[in-house]
Amino acid sequence: MELAITIAIGIIGFIAGVIVGKRSNNQSISGTLRIDSSDPYDGPYMFLELSEDLIAVSKKQHVTLDVSTESYISRK
Repeated sequence: MELAITIAIGIIGFIAGVIVGKRSNNQSISGTLRIDSSDPYDGPYMFLELSEDLIAVSKKQHVTLDVSTESYISRK
């Protein structure tokens, strides 16, 4: 009986940790790193698109970015 209670508390704690971690991680996204590798003759181009002010981002120690790998140059 004690083992079942310990396992149940562990599972509930794990689920709560996952939920809190996802919520806190989504709030700190500061922009998008866009990677365009559609040019076969040159390396990939990277663009930084900030969703916050540059001064606010520069005051942070760590920044989280979404990554977008869409190709914007059409191949002919």
